[in-house]
Amino acid sequence: MTEPLWNYPGRMPAGRNQVEVMEEQAAAIHADSPQYAEAQFELMRAYAQAGRFDDARKVFEILLGLEVPDEAKARAALVVGGWAEGANDYELAAEFYRRVISLDPRAYLGHNNLAYSLNALSRHSEAEEAARVAVEIAPDVYNAHKNLGVALEGEGRYAEAAQSYLASIERQPFERRAFRHLESLTTAHPELLQEVEGLAAQIEYWRKPTMAKYLKALGYPEPGMN
Repeated sequence: MTEPLWNYPGRMPAGRNQVEVMEEQAAAIHADSPQYAEAQFELMRAYAQAGRFDDARKVFEILLGLEVPDEAKARAALVVGGWAEGANDYELAAEFYRRVISLDPRAYLGHNNLAYSLNALSRHSEAEEAARVAVEIAPDVYNAHKNLGVALEGEGRYAEAAQSYLASIERQPFERRAFRHLESLTTAHPELLQEVEGLAAQIEYWRKPTMAKYLKALGYPEPGMN
């Protein structure tokens, strides 16, 4: 069976509610149709986008029963989790990110986004566990290092948190959340500037990120060097 692309190309007439349109389109497609899974996915996404998470959950359960790859079902769970997170419903987001992981255990975004949501719930020990798995899966991606830092800071492990924030900054210095976390941490705990070797210098170095600094952190040679 062809893997669904989750891009059922429905058109929305002017003035029509997106959920209403998707409901009509999904109802018009028979369960035996090759487009049925795509239509259900788009309906689920419309429900989630509208904040109708109970309805989105019902459609997700339908998708779970279809003969589509687990990776596609995991992407569906990721969509609902993302909209729940955007609505600040971190409990629901965490639930769906766990569904992602159960369907695709090596899904980086499942573990990383779970860590983010658990941190938002102040469940930092669980967040640390999820973030460490995300770091193991994709060590060069900055988000998980940042989320690991937040978890460690929440657990009172400030020196380790500072190191994780630095690891995030080195991987993407132009995304400033990790830097702001690090500045806030060292403002609240200035003793870290003496306890963590080189921390003060690193903060000043990354205060104004440049492409040259970024490439150097990634291991690229400086211009003119062989």
